[in-house]
Amino acid sequence: MLKGDEQLVYIRTISGEQIMAVLEYESKDTVEISYPMQIKTYPMIAGGEVQHEHISASPWCRFASTPSVSLNKSHVLFVKNLHQAFAPHYARLVEQSEKQVIVKKEEPVDDWEDENVETVKDMEKRIDALARMLNQEEEISETTSIEVEGNDTVH
Repeated sequence: MLKGDEQLVYIRTISGEQIMAVLEYESKDTVEISYPMQIKTYPMIAGGEVQHEHISASPWCRFASTPSVSLNKSHVLFVKNLHQAFAPHYARLVEQSEKQVIVKKEEPVDDWEDENVETVKDMEKRIDALARMLNQEEEISETTSIEVEGNDTVH
């Protein structure tokens, strides 16, 4: 979790990804960051022209076991200090991300509060069931054809 005195940075990778994160360490060859959040921009088009951009951010390494990651500098275009206007938003994203629990441990935990979180085995069973359902749908779609007769509706 953030303490408030971290150095927040904005990173652009050679693949075009935009990341805001806490700078942990920087060497000649690597950049060590924690709590990386990927920034995405979406043009908002009206009347055939871009009116403005919508900006969103989400955890970059959501499924990693630790919040830190090392980037090889050969994959980084630049590392800049994050604009202070984005610091509160970034801190809120980190806080929300830390509160999210994807899976719980297999062994029971006495103080576990969220009963809706599934174990890895439960998730694997659900994934297998979904895969079976998908295969059934593919078989049905290959053997079943439905003909729908049109009408004379004018719009």
